[in-house]
Amino acid sequence: MLLRNIQDLGERAQRSRIARSEIQQEVKQEVTQKVYSQRELHRLLKFTNRPIAMNTLKDVMVSMSELGVVFPKTSTNQYRLSMNDCYLVADYLGVEKYRDKELPAFVCILQNLKGGVGKSLGTNMLADALISLERYVLLQNRVLIIDLDPQGTSTQQLLPGYEISDSDLTSILAMASAGLSKEELLTHGIKSTSMNGIDILPCGTADGFLADDLDSEDICGNEKYFNLLRKRIIEPLRNDYDFILLDAGPHMDKVMKNCLAASNGIMIPIPPTFYNWDSTVRFVERLPVVIEDMVNDGFLLDDLHFIGAYTSKDISKKQQHDIDIYEGAVTEMYEIFGHQYVLKHSLPAEEAYERCTDSSATIFSIAKKDYTGSKDAYNRALTKATCWAQELVEMIMHYHKQV
Repeated sequence: MLLRNIQDLGERAQRSRIARSEIQQEVKQEVTQKVYSQRELHRLLKFTNRPIAMNTLKDVMVSMSELGVVFPKTSTNQYRLSMNDCYLVADYLGVEKYRDKELPAFVCILQNLKGGVGKSLGTNMLADALISLERYVLLQNRVLIIDLDPQGTSTQQLLPGYEISDSDLTSILAMASAGLSKEELLTHGIKSTSMNGIDILPCGTADGFLADDLDSEDICGNEKYFNLLRKRIIEPLRNDYDFILLDAGPHMDKVMKNCLAASNGIMIPIPPTFYNWDSTVRFVERLPVVIEDMVNDGFLLDDLHFIGAYTSKDISKKQQHDIDIYEGAVTEMYEIFGHQYVLKHSLPAEEAYERCTDSSATIFSIAKKDYTGSKDAYNRALTKATCWAQELVEMIMHYHKQV
C-alpha cells in the first residue's frame, strides 16, 4: 500500500466519525429534560427530612411566587417544574442535601478485565440514578465521572461531538501533570454535562499514549505511580463532589492500578456465561497479587471498604438451561465475595438500555415519551434498573459513612 492510501483511509474515518457525532448531538437535543408536576414534587419530598402535606406545599409555592420566584406552568395552569425548580422549593423548606453530611466524595469503580460486560453502561446509569431516582432527587447529589478509558465511551455519551482542544486537561494528562491546582482542573478539565449534577473529566485517544509512561520518574517525581489519580485529581476535587465514579478500560495496567488505589469501593459486573465467568474469576484471582505488590510498595488499604459483584447482561426471558447457569453463578458469587457484597438485583441485557445510549441518555434520564421502542420494554427495563441502582446506591451510601 502507499502512504497516501492509508492517509485517505484515516481522512474518510474522520469524516464518518464527525458526521455520526453530529447526528448524535441532534438526537440528544431532541430528548427533553425531565419535568415534575406539583404532585410529583410532593412525592419527592416524602423521601426527605421535610415531608409536608399537599396543601402546605401549595401554600409554600404561592408564597415563593409572591417573593418573585417564577414556576413554569402549562396552558392548563398545571405546574411544569424543572429539577432546579424542585431544588428551589427544597431549599426554601430546608431539605437536607447529601453534601450537608460534609463527607469527602466516595470513589467507586465498576471494573472487570473482560470487555463488553457493561462497565461504562453501568457507570453512566449509576450516575443518572444518583441524580434522577425519586428518593435521591432532592439530595441534590454532585457526581463526577472520571473517564480513564482512551476509547472515551463515557465522554462520547455525556459530551456527544466534543472535541478535545490543546488547552483541555484530560484525565490521564492530568495524572501526568504535577502541581495542578483545583482551579486548573475545574477550568480546563472538568466539563458540565446536560444532566444537572453530573460533570465529567474526559478522556481521549491521546491519553492512551501517556498511560505506559505513568511510572516514569519525570511524571511521578516523589509520588508512587499508583497514587497519581488520587493525589493529583481526586484529592483536590474531593470536597466539590459527593460521588466520584471511575470508568477505566479492561486492562490491568498502570491506569487500572491507580483506580484500585483511589477507590473506596469496587464492584465487578459479571455476565453469567461460561467465558465471561471464567475471565472474571481469573481477574479476581489476580487481584490479591496486584494489590499485595502495591501494598509492598507503600499502598495503604485503609480506604478500600468493599469489593463486590453483581450479575450483568443476563437474559430476561430465560429457558431452564439459562436459569440453571444463572442460579449457579449467583451461588458461586456468594461463596467468592460474601453475601453482603453481592447485589441481589442484576442489571440484565435489555435492548432499552442500548437504545437510550444511542440518544446519549440512560433509562433514568430519558422520558417514556422520548423512548423510540416498545413502552412495555421501557417499563420492564426501568423497573429492573431501578431495583439494581437503588441497591447499589444504598450500599455505597452505607459505606460512605466510614470514609
